[in-house]
Amino acid sequence: MATFGIESKSVVVNTLKRIQKNSTSRNRDMVPNPFLGVVMSEVFGFDGERAIRFLIDSRFERSIVTSLGFMLQKLCKTLLPEGTGVAGADVQLEVEGHVYYIQIKSGPNTVDRDICENISRNLFSACLRHGGDHPAHPLLGICYGTRAQVNPWPAQFNLPYKVGEEFWRFISEGDVGLSDAINFVKDVARDMGFKDFRRDIAQSTTTLRNNLFDTYMAGDSLDWSQETL
Repeated sequence: MATFGIESKSVVVNTLKRIQKNSTSRNRDMVPNPFLGVVMSEVFGFDGERAIRFLIDSRFERSIVTSLGFMLQKLCKTLLPEGTGVAGADVQLEVEGHVYYIQIKSGPNTVDRDICENISRNLFSACLRHGGDHPAHPLLGICYGTRAQVNPWPAQFNLPYKVGEEFWRFISEGDVGLSDAINFVKDVARDMGFKDFRRDIAQSTTTLRNNLFDTYMAGDSLDWSQETL
C-alpha cells in the first residue's frame, strides 16, 4: 500500500522551511525591474504605494510557487522511491506488465511547447533504450488540474499524460488521491506552526516597503531609473 511517510514529511518540512527563510532573508536584496515599474505606472496607472505592493507580492508569489513545484515533484517520488537513471524520466513504474517512464510537472500551466518537446524526446528515447522484457511507455504526470485545463501541446507531441486525481491514483496504485496529498501538506504545515513566522514576515515586508520608498520615491512619484536598492 502506497502512503505518505517519514520521507514525504521531510520533503514538505524542508520546503516550508526554505519558503520561510527566503521570504524573510532575501527580500532586502530585492532589485526591482525598472521596465516593469514603467508599465505599472504608465499603463496600469498604479501609484507608488500600489506599485511597490505589487512588486513585493509578485516576489513572494514567484518564490513560493517555484518552491512548491519542486516539492510536488519530490512528494510524488516518495510514493515511487525508485529513480530511473534515464535522461528525462523522474521515476519509473511497472503496472500489469507494462513499464512507464514518467516525467513529473506540477500543474497544467507549466507544460508549454518547449517542455513537451523536450520531455517527449527524452521519454521516447528512454523507451527505445528499454532493455527489459516488458513493453515501455512514456508518461507525463501533472500533479494538479484537470484534462480540460491542459493545453494541446502534449497531444501535439503524442505524449500520453495523466493529470490531478488520476495521476496520484496511478502512481500510488489507487491508494492516494489529490485531496490526500493536499491534506497531508496541510497537516504538516499545521503541525509546524507559523505564528512567529507571520510576525517576522510582516516586519520583513514593512522593512522592504520602506527601503523601496526611500530608494525610488521622488516627490509624488517613483523614479525607476535607480540601479540598485
